[in-house]
This record gives sequence, structure tokens and C-alpha cells, in this order.
Amino acid sequence: MKMRKIFVGLLSLCFSLEHSIAQDEITPINTGAANFLTLMTNARSAGMGGVYIPENNDAVFQNGAMAAINPQKGGLTYSFSSIMRCYESGHSLNSVAGFYKLSRYGVVLGGFRYYHYPEVIMSDYNTDISYNIRPKEWAIDLEPRRS
Repeated sequence: MKMRKIFVGLLSLCFSLEHSIAQDEITPINTGAANFLTLMTNARSAGMGGVYIPENNDAVFQNGAMAAINPQKGGLTYSFSSIMRCYESGHSLNSVAGFYKLSRYGVVLGGFRYYHYPEVIMSDYNTDISYNIRPKEWAIDLEPRRS
């Protein structure tokens, strides 16, 4: 019950702080919503083709059940990736993840991912008004797991 109250509180806080602009008559950018969720959050897993390593603290992003076999009681990790450096600057992925073992098989996992796109120029074809936007995407992962 306490975990549910914390989750509802965090969720309502996130929705109250976020400001969004609806798609009026401006053509939306086709970036593909939430494509950043498929990116690997650490270099070791990305270098091995997406294979998860049980000793990593970011199990919530790949396989939450693997945190139960991690020899540590808990852990926290942060990673930063500059995506597409050769193609276009400005893409970056920040992630924070952690876990804590409650019992032999019970684990609580949490994570936050924030993806930042470069500045994009938007224009309205009817009035020839253009303005710049900075798209950002983020995701919060909370997972109580009993393996």
C-alpha cells in the first residue's frame, strides 16, 4: 500500500510539472515515439549486441529477474551516451538505475531514462512562421519483482 501511494504521488508530480503543446495545424515531427527505449543503457551490453550481464545494476531496463541472482544486496548506476555523434550532434541518453534485494527472491528495481534530441526548426506553412523546439523524451521504470 505504501509503495502504491509513492507511485501515485510520483506519477501525479510528473504530470503536473510537464508542459506540452498540442499539435494544432503544425505537421508533427515523425521521430517515432519512444524509440529511445530500445537503446542499450550501458556500453558493455551495447558492445555485446544487447546481451545482459547479471552483475550490472541496470537490470530494470533489460531483464529485471536477473537482479535476483546478482551477488550484491543492492546497487545504483548512472550512464550517459552521446548518440549519433558522427551524424548530428545533440542526441544524448542519460539513465539512472538501481535495485535493492528485499529477500532471497524479492527485488525492487527502479530506473529513469532521459533522451534529448537536438534543436528542431518548426514552421507553419499557412503563415510562414517558424520557431525552434527542443524535443525530449523520458521514462520512469518501477518494478517490484518476485522471482
